Amino acid sequence: MAPSLCTIHYLDVNAAVPTLALLEPYQAILVYNDDWFPYADPAAVGDIVASYFDGGGRVVIALFADGGYAITGAWTANHYNLIAARWVRSSADSFSSAIPTQDLVPTSAALAGVTTIVGNASAWHGTQTVANGGLPVALWESGDLLAVTGVVTDANGRPRNRVDLNIQPTDVASGVYAGDAVRLLANALLYQ
Repeated sequence: MAPSLCTIHYLDVNAAVPTLALLEPYQAILVYNDDWFPYADPAAVGDIVASYFDGGGRVVIALFADGGYAITGAWTANHYNLIAARWVRSSADSFSSAIPTQDLVPTSAALAGVTTIVGNASAWHGTQTVANGGLPVALWESGDLLAVTGVVTDANGRPRNRVDLNIQPTDVASGVYAGDAVRLLANALLYQ
């Protein structure tokens, strides 16, 4: 039986960059930034996220932490990101697992149970590109990246599986994206 998410907490890293001790109890973190609010200290956020990852934690980067208002610091210096920070836009877009040009790796655990995602005209995603040897596993209908997996080597020399997403989690929570967007976020957090 696959593990499920038990507890979810929200940390506002603009109020205060969390300490490593605060993050360590979590098995996985989803790093994103709400539209219109850049990080107060993107390098400090990138440093602490990299330290958490190096300690064995799972990290998923999503909008705007991978585009628009990207984290920097040790996270990008160590080449942990799988999606390169680029321009972000709002537009209606969709994903269907029935379309081979969108579901590039149907057997990917990142896509398990994800059949459709539909965003309205207010839905945010970016024109990012693949970085650091990432493999696109899903594309939006527009051809923009949706999910990228890859293996990166942490500061301890361990190869680590990762997944990054080109979707805005607050849009998922508010219903701007319909379909299986919540399942995609959950799969990404459980991805190993």
